[in-house]
Amino acid sequence: MIGVSGRNPIELMMAFGSMAAGGVLERHPRLRCAFLEGTCGWLPWYLWRLDEAWEKFGPGSEVQISKLPSEYFFAQCYVATDADEKPLRQVVEAIGDDNIVVSTDYPHSDGLFPVAIEEFVRLEGVERQDQGEDPVGQLRAALQPGVGPSRSDEDRRPAREQPSPGRPPPAGPWPRVDEEGVEETRPERGGGT
Repeated sequence: MIGVSGRNPIELMMAFGSMAAGGVLERHPRLRCAFLEGTCGWLPWYLWRLDEAWEKFGPGSEVQISKLPSEYFFAQCYVATDADEKPLRQVVEAIGDDNIVVSTDYPHSDGLFPVAIEEFVRLEGVERQDQGEDPVGQLRAALQPGVGPSRSDEDRRPAREQPSPGRPPPAGPWPRVDEEGVEETRPERGGGT
């Protein structure tokens, strides 16, 4: 029981933390990620915790990023809520709903299919919104490169101080320009086919 309740959310936390603090989302700004199968109740706390840790320890980290980890989440990521996830209302109050998708958990034995959506709209604070005839197509479109959640970085999140002036510049995407103004290209990766 402990493994079932903790494994997936903890794995999602570690995956997102690694992608954000490790610079993957910064190097690939068009990348869209969905963190599924682990509910969403953990997300507001974890985003706060990552931001707090980055503000304290990020300047000394080997990998430098130019934004707070939560900013990468809001710009490039989605998380799934289970159709019967009671803490969803608190999550939406904390971070908004632009980055949340609903999981029916089909065909897993613990899923609510075929009544998952009916259960979801009965959750406290959930209002049914007409999202058109093709919600899967809408999610697919939202996950396309160059498209992301609709709100700006400033919406629905507390204001934060700007990074300290002594913070080194981010590793950033390729190509880069060195100190002499010469453009560097991404090094070739080794390996076979």
